[in-house]
Amino acid sequence: MGQGEMQFRTFVTVAAIVIMATLPARAVTMIDFNFSFTNSSVAGGGSVTGIVRGLRDNMSGQAATSVEILTNTAGFGVGEYVGSPNRNSWDVAGGVITQASFRSFGGSNTAPSVTDSSFAITESSVLPGIVQVGVRNAPDFSFATSTGQSPQQFFTPTVIPLPATLPLLLGALWLIGLAARRKKIAPAAIAS
Repeated sequence: MGQGEMQFRTFVTVAAIVIMATLPARAVTMIDFNFSFTNSSVAGGGSVTGIVRGLRDNMSGQAATSVEILTNTAGFGVGEYVGSPNRNSWDVAGGVITQASFRSFGGSNTAPSVTDSSFAITESSVLPGIVQVGVRNAPDFSFATSTGQSPQQFFTPTVIPLPATLPLLLGALWLIGLAARRKKIAPAAIAS
């Protein structure tokens, strides 16, 4: 085995180790969940839409990286709520939220997160299996009364695809390895 072939094998081995080290131990699917509900009139009313970001499939007790209200026809509470939530625990199985416990008082947040309203999504401890969702135009008071029998009534999943750069990176590494191999083999072939 010549020095060029040895260098090529070393390069391929190092590249494989780097790639394997950057990949998670098991495939993890990231999922965002859109939500919508009609807010209780006691809490200020309005048709509310939003998104929960950064949840992994088939994991329990995980924290969302972002919980955001995108629209509210009542005109309050729009924005990010992960500034300083009291509760932020989600279970996802098979691409479905099976348990939700989130409560964020806007008064605990700092700008640019919402500071004047509070938002809660929680399963009722009094009525197991009942999910309560609501936004309140008060900074330190959560009020969740829009109810459903399961989290699935509020949340619609959106699977996050692999970054487009990953296939490009792997292709570039393959081409670099191929070019290095040809460069080392070509002079040896000409000499013989």
